[in-house]
Amino acid sequence: SHLTSDVETVAFYLDWIEGDPQTLLGTNIGAALKSGLEIARKDDRKTRKIFLLVSDGEDYGEGLDRQVNAMRAAGYPVHTIGIGSDQNVTVPIVGEDGREVPLRDEDGRLVRTKYSEATLRQIAAVTGGRYARSRTANELVAGIAGAVSGERRIVGWRTTEQYHDVYRVSLAVAAAAVALAHVRVQPDPA
Repeated sequence: SHLTSDVETVAFYLDWIEGDPQTLLGTNIGAALKSGLEIARKDDRKTRKIFLLVSDGEDYGEGLDRQVNAMRAAGYPVHTIGIGSDQNVTVPIVGEDGREVPLRDEDGRLVRTKYSEATLRQIAAVTGGRYARSRTANELVAGIAGAVSGERRIVGWRTTEQYHDVYRVSLAVAAAAVALAHVRVQPDPA
């Protein structure tokens, strides 16, 4: 949902959330884009819709290219922000005791991830979105702001001119400078 104080708008999106009890490891970016496109098509309001994908870029699903092309055909730009480590690292999760532990697959092996910039750049390029890399929270905020501000279109502008009379101040400064110069030029009476 876009940033809004309109609770009804957020409630609209909540009506379309579907739960899936199956645990899946790995990111399926194509499925995420497909779900987003379905929600956008159900919203019959005449508002401009953009998509923002925050991911490490690793995709374990099928059909990413098909969904990216569907987003482009529908005229929806997908802005991407890359997060994650350039190194092959474990995926942290919060354990039952509230502490951070590494994620493990069904066989008990550590699940690892690595940042994949090429995927995110391709999604943004094909759909007409922007790509940004985020290594810090500030960069993430800047990336989101850049995506949102890039979508704002100028529909018109207005210029105004205001004139302020400053000659009185200028005259006072000039008079003070002349008086000061006159005081310094006076010969000493002694």
